[in-house]
Amino acid sequence: MFEYNIFENHLKSEKFGRHIKYFESTASTNNEAKSRLAQGDCHGHVIVTKNQTNGRGRRNNQWFSVPNKSLTFSIIINQKKIKNKKILSIISAIAIIKAIKKISTVQCLIKWPNDIILNNQKIGGILIEKKLGYMVVGIGINVNEKKSDLTIKIKNTSTSLRINNNSLIKLETLLAYILNELEKYCEIENEYLINK
Repeated sequence: MFEYNIFENHLKSEKFGRHIKYFESTASTNNEAKSRLAQGDCHGHVIVTKNQTNGRGRRNNQWFSVPNKSLTFSIIINQKKIKNKKILSIISAIAIIKAIKKISTVQCLIKWPNDIILNNQKIGGILIEKKLGYMVVGIGINVNEKKSDLTIKIKNTSTSLRINNNSLIKLETLLAYILNELEKYCEIENEYLINK
């Protein structure tokens, strides 16, 4: 179940996340997002699930997520409506790190080009795909997983916010914070971002 009231209470953006579609379960939020691109202007629309069954990263690597504990979503961005499409991967990573810092005590880092790292372990990833003049930004973050939730394949290289923060985080709140930050950074001139 997606708690829309919590999400809306924390969402401050003008466009990003103002149209949101929640799935109880889906194979890939990026695939769901891309299937909607022919339906008209989808700029800022978000697809989110609490159970992504076949997520993927770069080079078709599988993205492992735990039902109701991982934050997995995609946002559709019209390339013509943002100022920083060439560095969208960096902007997305910055937005995630800033949002995580607002909701927890941990400080994450960016591992170029698309990984979010915490204590030298992967906590999140970004996959950007282009179609019909849009960029679909898929984001997966390990949020409320315990060590026992991580599979043998990833437990030595991955972690979660809960493992490092010892507290449960509302996925809806973190999603809203990320969208707020992402919209803000998409409107900042490249030169300012570089100098910052």
